[in-house]
Amino acid sequence: MYNLIERAVKIASIAHKGQKRKDDNIPYIFHPVSVGFILLKEGYDDKVVAAGILHDVLEDTDYSKKKMEKEVGRDVVRLVEWVTHNSSLPWQKKKEEYLQQLKKAPVKAKAIAAADKIHNLKSFLTAYKMEGESLWKKFHGGKEKKIWFHEEAYKMLKYKWNHHLLVEYKKLIKQVKKLK
Repeated sequence: MYNLIERAVKIASIAHKGQKRKDDNIPYIFHPVSVGFILLKEGYDDKVVAAGILHDVLEDTDYSKKKMEKEVGRDVVRLVEWVTHNSSLPWQKKKEEYLQQLKKAPVKAKAIAAADKIHNLKSFLTAYKMEGESLWKKFHGGKEKKIWFHEEAYKMLKYKWNHHLLVEYKKLIKQVKKLK
């Protein structure tokens, strides 16, 4: 029998099959597994690590919430829901709603969101070294909107939560802001 983290990797692998990252064009599964590794390294429990691995499944795939809940449990799915964007909304509204969710989110969900954002920005900075300015075109709103979103996400994560992951996140935001 698979343990919880193994089940999460299996689900994410199936759900994200064929998807690629827009910044570096590698198989998408690399991102959620990396988020899980960040959380594992930080000492979070299996439910948080599993939710980190599954954080984009409900948002970006047709994998059902009901099926996920049957396979990993309600606690994990609830954490995933805290960090899921409402994809039915226009981009700006979707991001604003997500930011308000982050502000109210429990600490474990904030840790998942921070790990996600840290990995996203690290991937972006690596891809920027290869692609340069053209990379901004792959993201809605370009540089201005990307920086706006991360600065606001940082503020919402920092609300009632102080963790060293936020120090790393802030440092990465500053690096992205310095890009031409």
